[in-house]
Amino acid sequence: MGKNNKNQVLFISLLIISFIFGWFLNSLFLTLDVHKEKPFFGSEERSSPYDRVKDRHLQLFSDRLVISFPYIQLASYADTNSMDPLIDEHANGLEIIPESEEEVHVGDIIAYQSGDDLISHRVTFIGEDGLGWYAIAKGDNSDKPEKVRFGQIKYILIGILY
Repeated sequence: MGKNNKNQVLFISLLIISFIFGWFLNSLFLTLDVHKEKPFFGSEERSSPYDRVKDRHLQLFSDRLVISFPYIQLASYADTNSMDPLIDEHANGLEIIPESEEEVHVGDIIAYQSGDDLISHRVTFIGEDGLGWYAIAKGDNSDKPEKVRFGQIKYILIGILY
């Protein structure tokens, strides 16, 4: 084998080894979540809240917005960072009281009772178990999901004003 052939084989071997080593490192980093960004900034698709507020509910004038929606309530929020940047302490929420489990959808942001706290998190899953209907709720910046029963849900967020 000539010197040029040996150099070509060596070059191709080094390329293959570099590729395998790079693939291994990439796999290792993905496994360790080293490069994983916060959910809001990632490309991961998440469910959006259910579209409840229709054009017929809104009247826009030059000096005001009129929202005609049954049982609407105004909400304020604590600075917990669990739903940043969507909801923060200076946001004004528009919420409704759900009357049935069918009104709660994956992607909705609900306010639910957890001990002495009223927590606002996104519904990521809805299911049934031996005790009946439940939703899994999790803050957009939280790693801790929580199982929520319908009786704990006090409000569903339908709008945010800043």
